[in-house]
Amino acid sequence: MGLLFLLAGYFTPSSYDRKGPGQFVLDRLTRLWLPVGVFIFLIDPFMQYTLISAGVLPSPSGLPMTMQAFLGLFTNPLTGLGFGPLWFIEALFFFILIYTGWRLVSKSPIKIRSFPSNLTIALLAITLGAVSFLMRIWLPIGYVLNPFGFQLPFFPQYIAFFIVGVIAFRGNWLLMVTAKTGMFWLRLAAILIIVFLALLSFSAVTGTVNLLF
Repeated sequence: MGLLFLLAGYFTPSSYDRKGPGQFVLDRLTRLWLPVGVFIFLIDPFMQYTLISAGVLPSPSGLPMTMQAFLGLFTNPLTGLGFGPLWFIEALFFFILIYTGWRLVSKSPIKIRSFPSNLTIALLAITLGAVSFLMRIWLPIGYVLNPFGFQLPFFPQYIAFFIVGVIAFRGNWLLMVTAKTGMFWLRLAAILIIVFLALLSFSAVTGTVNLLF
């Protein structure tokens, strides 16, 4: 998901520059919230009805699903219904509003910055990991901010990657990644995955698997 937020941030400045703040927000309001509305008012009620009828989810009233209760899912969609997988679009819209406010206040786009060094990338990864770890002490994985459906324990990553995407656009970073840099981080990622799997296997054998999460 972090990669998706990075790409969203990367393409945000150019759209803002072309359309200006008013048209930019209006365009995003239409493009992002139209599919969200379709999901909430049309798709999700049928999904809820199917799951409740199959006994997968409990009925909100505790009684069998009646036609009146089914129609109530449409007339009162904010009760018991959520954004589902479209929470990403919802969060992206809020990020865009914050970006627009920042551009209006700053009156100038972000300065062009050179592609970060491996040390800078490593420091960002370590800092992001530390912030996520500390946040999950108070807001463990599984915590959801309702009625938005946001899993806040993951949001440090999403916020950081969106900002990185915005900064990367001005410096055209996506086209400046060298093969050498890519191979370095590919090897490092492979090593870390092997280490993680080894720790996971050891924790499963010793019964301490919960300590990893």
